[in-house]
Amino acid sequence: MARTLTHKPTKVRKGGKTKWRVYFAAGELAATSKLKEFKTQKEASEFVWEFDARCQQLGHLASQTTTTELLQAKQASSVLSGSGLSVVDAARMAALKMELERKSETLGLGFERYMVDCERRRKSVKHLRDLKQTRNLFMPLLGQLLVNLSGEQIDATLLSLPPASRNLKIRHLKAVFNYCIKQDWLSSTPLKRVELAHIKSKEIETYTAEQVRAIMNAVATNHLEAVPFFAISFFAGTRPEEIMKLEWSAFTDDGQLCITAAVNKTRTKRFTTVTPTLQAWLDWFEAQGGVKTGRIFSRSQMTLIRIRRRVAELAGVDWIQDGARKTFASAHYKIHQDALKTAYELGHRGTTMLHTHYNQNMRKEEAVRFWGILPPTDGH
Repeated sequence: MARTLTHKPTKVRKGGKTKWRVYFAAGELAATSKLKEFKTQKEASEFVWEFDARCQQLGHLASQTTTTELLQAKQASSVLSGSGLSVVDAARMAALKMELERKSETLGLGFERYMVDCERRRKSVKHLRDLKQTRNLFMPLLGQLLVNLSGEQIDATLLSLPPASRNLKIRHLKAVFNYCIKQDWLSSTPLKRVELAHIKSKEIETYTAEQVRAIMNAVATNHLEAVPFFAISFFAGTRPEEIMKLEWSAFTDDGQLCITAAVNKTRTKRFTTVTPTLQAWLDWFEAQGGVKTGRIFSRSQMTLIRIRRRVAELAGVDWIQDGARKTFASAHYKIHQDALKTAYELGHRGTTMLHTHYNQNMRKEEAVRFWGILPPTDGH
């Protein structure tokens, strides 16, 4: 005989003990018919009372809910099955995501606005050029909202890059994302799981004294207008992008080269000593008819690149990226053995790199030969 289903507690004897049972229809507590047992009639009655009260409340809500809403709630519950999330929790998360998307902007706009901000703060041309290259690398993601970017997408884009390039792009992205966070377009950076590549330390590559002599002779013979540029690069250690902005008025009466904050890469003012070797080349340039007014090197960046390439060919050397500045640092440190002095001349904020690399990078005899590189005496 089929068991009668009721919400009324029923007294039964089980194992010599009295228990109270309540039977529920399929779907009321579970997918199939189910019974619950209680030790006392009071416990059973309280459970039934609470259950019936909830049913009445649900019945009232059901009368205000459309069939479509009920079906959607059921579907949502099925989708979330096994996730540990309730329908309410999932709805709240979805609403939060929608709000974040509403306030967010695209990665492309983030790059654009950040680069405008860099121009306003007068960042170097090289820095802006590097930023554009990073932006172009992420072209497929530029239309995506910032809040929807994932570390996996970024990592996949950086996957084929060599370590140094990867790390540079990550630094650019970090700056862009920090700017976007300040604009309230992003709550946190998606770079948290994107790791910098490990780069093994390697010996600093510099020119030998004979190579520098060959370069300076090639410049003196074929490109008189570029003599000051190369002389300041090698014998003052000034960065190429800084020299491109310098005017002859930057030389002070007390034998120093003033690199203002507007010119300096680090946006701080610094003074570099005009060494006897540098002064000799500048005097020779003037003696050959060189003009010392206006910009020190008035030609374009492309012209400079062509001159560098031609000079390297004539001197029979391979051009080293930042080689002139590295050679100056090595020779200056070896002669003076004063890390703070060399760091000051270079505009470095610390001496760690000098101790680690430049101290062992050049022999003293080589440094002496370097500082003895003087211009031609016959005018050719």
